[in-house]
Order: sequence, then C-alpha cells, then structure tokens
Amino acid sequence: MSLVPERLGLHTRLMPHRDDREALDAKLEAQSRELAETKEELERLRAANLRKASELERMRVASDGPGRTGMSEGIRRQVGVLVVATSVLVGGLSFSAIHLAARAHHAGCGRMAAHTITTMPLHAVFPAAIARSAGLTSHEAGEACRVDVTFQADERAHAHAISALSVTCGDETLYAPSSAQLADAYGVAWPSETDGHVRYELALVSGASRLESWDGRAVIATPGSRIDLTMAPLSDETALAMPTFGSGERVMVRAGHVATSTTMLEGTECVVARRPAIVEGYANRVVVRCGEHTLYGADGTGYTYPNDDARLVIDADGSSIDGDAALTLDLVRGAVHLEDGVGLQQVSVDITLDPTGPTTEI
Repeated sequence: MSLVPERLGLHTRLMPHRDDREALDAKLEAQSRELAETKEELERLRAANLRKASELERMRVASDGPGRTGMSEGIRRQVGVLVVATSVLVGGLSFSAIHLAARAHHAGCGRMAAHTITTMPLHAVFPAAIARSAGLTSHEAGEACRVDVTFQADERAHAHAISALSVTCGDETLYAPSSAQLADAYGVAWPSETDGHVRYELALVSGASRLESWDGRAVIATPGSRIDLTMAPLSDETALAMPTFGSGERVMVRAGHVATSTTMLEGTECVVARRPAIVEGYANRVVVRCGEHTLYGADGTGYTYPNDDARLVIDADGSSIDGDAALTLDLVRGAVHLEDGVGLQQVSVDITLDPTGPTTEI
C-alpha cells in the first residue's frame, strides 16, 4: 500500500506557491490510496469467491449422494448468481484499478514538475517468448522476446505509472504503444529477494493487445497479425528501496523444468513465482507456469495459507475444492509437486527447481 508523506505545514502567506504543490500531493496520495484499496478489494473478492465456490461444491457433492438426483434447483440458482455477481464485481474493480492508475499517472506528471525528487524513471525487463503467431508475421513459436518497461517510480507508493514500453523479438520491435495507449497501464512494485530491489507486476490493456504478467496473458494484435506470448509473472530485479507490506513479505521467482509428469514433456521449462496475497486469511499467491500452460494460480486462484516455515508451501485441496490443483512447493529440496483429479483422471507434475535463488528470507 502507499505511504503518506509527512506534511510540512508551512504558512500560506509566507510560501504561497507551496499551497498548489501540497494540494497536488494530497490529490495524488488520495488516488494512490484509492488504487491500492481497490486492488486489495479485488483480491478479497476473488478469495471470497473461492471460499463460496468451495462451499457450494461441497453442498453439490452432498446432494449427489445415494438416492439423490443431483444438485437442487436452489443450489443451482446460488451458483448462477455467484458467477454473474463475481464477474460483474471483479470486472468492474479491474477497470476501476486501471483508470485510477491512469488518473494517478496524469497527476504525477504535474507533480514531477513541482517536486522532481518524488518520481524517477526506472527500467525493468520481463523475459518472454512467442507461444504462437498468426497472420502477416515472420516470427515463429519458441522465439525469445523481452518486454522493456520504464516505470515512473515512487518509493512511497507501490503502484507506478508507465512512461514507455516495448516488446522486442529478435531484432524487431513488435509493439511500442504511444503515451495515450499507456495511460491505463500500470505496474506494481513488490519488494524483492535482494534488499533495496523490487520486481514489477505489469498490467496493460489497449484495444486487442494486452500484457498481464501475473496471469500470463500477453497478446500483441496489429492489423493483419496476432502474436501470443508467454511472459514471466514478474520482472527481473531492479534497484529501488521500497517498504515491504509486512515482515518477510517479499516476492520470489524461481526457474525450473518438468522432471516427471503424466501429461507434460520432461524438460519443459517452468517458472514459479510467489507474492503477498494482501487478503485476510491468506499468506501468498503462487503461480506455476510450464511452457505456455499455467498449472497453478490461473484465473484468480493460487491463494495459499500461512505456514510456520516460509520455505514450504502446501495446498492439499484439488480443483474440485478450491479451483486449483494440490500443490507442494519445497524450497529446501528445490521441488514442486502438483496433482489433481481422481482415479484414471488423476494427473501429476513434478518440477525440479534450478539450484539458484533464495531459500530463506522470502
């Protein structure tokens, strides 16, 4: 969440030009708080949706016992209402967060002119690769890409506006949106494994193009072509001193590969990321992506409970209970185990993490 700077309280008759600066500061701080509160409410609604869905699923299972004919009409109505209401609320809050970020960006431009110390351009890189391409393009699946972003960094706020962005594959820049197209884009700076560094989460939606790093939705749409990308959930580390959301709440990113699986090719490259959930009752959100497939943490899932040892994350419930697979993330052993389904429909994936990256202080 954003931090509110201390007021200087200078007399208006002695320093009249500071009134405008302080009024602009107050406006931007209020918008930053509103953005942070909106994002927190969005995640709270998603988590509440998971809990409600789990309860309804248990009711459905109970109603399908011996001698029953299936889910009652009352429960069916509850499920329908839940789905519609959640779609409206989550969609509305998502757009609210984006537009609040845009307003903060415009206010920030004026603020920089009056008080240039508060923001600074900060460059971050998101590794990416082409998943598929169609139309008039010479680029093919598997080609390595990168997303370069310049954020207007503010050490007092976690949501930062974007002043420049480009997507490059090989030697060609595929996408470089204008300032107007970046007006609704923003990044969230998460305190990283290394002290004084952050990793960014990126959100950009402009027409048919979109770059949403955590969810892995990356589409570059131009007249006559479309390129789908796999994209890292979080950027590479970049130097910026940020307050944490709480003791030990830092993000973590680890690379690895599929060791054994009932459904995936061995050796498929994977990435595992973890960040604070900022939702009461949950510790973190985790995403596991192998190739172009998100195996854990897709579509608003991936919430995990607090644990005494931050190096071990266990989610014992499968998708029929909470919407995502059962997960064991063991940073001491450097291994991830995922499984879901029952009987002949059961699938599993074991991932070996690369022997680099932190295992403590995360």
